[in-house]
Amino acid sequence: MSDEGADRAYISDPVDLSRQVYVDNSDYQLLCCGPSGGGSSGGGGSTDSWLTAAELVYDMTGNPGRAVSDVITFDYDSETRVEIKVLGGDFAIIRRDDVMHSGRKALELLMRLQELTFEGALEWIAEKYSAEKAELLAHDYVARRLGLHHDD
Repeated sequence: MSDEGADRAYISDPVDLSRQVYVDNSDYQLLCCGPSGGGSSGGGGSTDSWLTAAELVYDMTGNPGRAVSDVITFDYDSETRVEIKVLGGDFAIIRRDDVMHSGRKALELLMRLQELTFEGALEWIAEKYSAEKAELLAHDYVARRLGLHHDD
């Protein structure tokens, strides 16, 4: 066997690198970076336009959060914290020990934290980030509210 052949013996067969991470025989999969993860959410495109709830809270507070198990907790102010589940993406806004709001989307989280209307939240996203992000988040939020996504 030549040196080249010997080297090839240790190289794995090529695999199709999708943006989805999953475990065989499991009942869940993780989508990398929002709607570009595939399936009904879009598949394979750029993730520059996406905004996760965790990114939003970090940008608003500068707090990187604490991770315990599959929950990231952000202190929003002295009485309020935001908990985001890594698996599933659900969030809860908790004041003292009471859950004030819960949901799944960064846009909804922004509306609840800042007490904004849907339109107000879109304007906030467009000003802080971009009109493209606002448009993408609005479309995704409305589609989920109307039950057009079947991956939840």
